[in-house]
Amino acid sequence: MGSTITIDVVGIDQIKKDLVSIAQTKRLRQAIGTATGIVLSDAKTLCPVDTGALRSSIHMSVRNADNDIVGRVYTNKEYAAYVEFGTGEKGASSDYPKASELGLSYSPDRKGQVAQPYMYPALKQNQTKINRLIEDALRNEI
Repeated sequence: MGSTITIDVVGIDQIKKDLVSIAQTKRLRQAIGTATGIVLSDAKTLCPVDTGALRSSIHMSVRNADNDIVGRVYTNKEYAAYVEFGTGEKGASSDYPKASELGLSYSPDRKGQVAQPYMYPALKQNQTKINRLIEDALRNEI
């Protein structure tokens, strides 16, 4: 017959509370803000410019959401996605790494425009730096 081993873990609720409080510290919020600012800056640099309206519409926010701190880079221009992902046949043939994951559909009866990504590359090229900022903030809190 098999034997049974029982392990009682004491203090797990306190560990959960401590992790939540660490995740909401000022230092971590500053790191998320810095990381978001880096992505914002690069998105503006990478954004194609015609009139400059799209570039100047790129903004950022950092907010608390439940137990998370959320950094967001965004634009309110309705045509921003067309620039990022392209349109028509040219958009469909663009070498955009996220297009297939997003399930985009392109109108095959239009030539369209090629994708000119600026948001995705701004995040992707800074991923290591962002991870380091967050790791350092958490390490300093623990």
